Amino acid sequence: MSEDLLREATKRFGRSAAPAGLLQGLHGLKLSAGRAYEAASLVAPDSQREMYATLADHERKHAKAVATMLGALAAKRPRRPTDDDVAALAGGIGDAKTPHAALVAAQRLEAGEIAAFEAAMARMDIPKLLQTFLTIAAADGQHRAAIRLALGEEPVPKPFA
Repeated sequence: MSEDLLREATKRFGRSAAPAGLLQGLHGLKLSAGRAYEAASLVAPDSQREMYATLADHERKHAKAVATMLGALAAKRPRRPTDDDVAALAGGIGDAKTPHAALVAAQRLEAGEIAAFEAAMARMDIPKLLQTFLTIAAADGQHRAAIRLALGEEPVPKPFA
């Protein structure tokens, strides 16, 4: 999934050669995730609204960090995500038919985001970028744990507990 999500995000948002093109893709991915979580926060059960609002806020902060890296590389920020981008990259969250389906889609997105950042890190050798990517991937791991708890699952899969 990592390569697929990263490839799709880069295809949609990347306008420069690597590494900037990868960063543009990741920036668009994070903004799309933020929009999906914001939409979910408006329709989720009361018990989940704050979690989705927090996830949306974190995704926007991650996008801002990636935008800062783009600036350091003198690369342009990509365009803002459209509804089609959100559906392709983070679909099934804000438009889910049930609260459970939204959580399952959110868990899939977070796993995909972590894998996308890992795939991007494998192609990078700029220490400051790697450090920021690791921080973002760790935060996405926390997101995944919160979603697992909301699903009634253990926060960390059994092999890692």
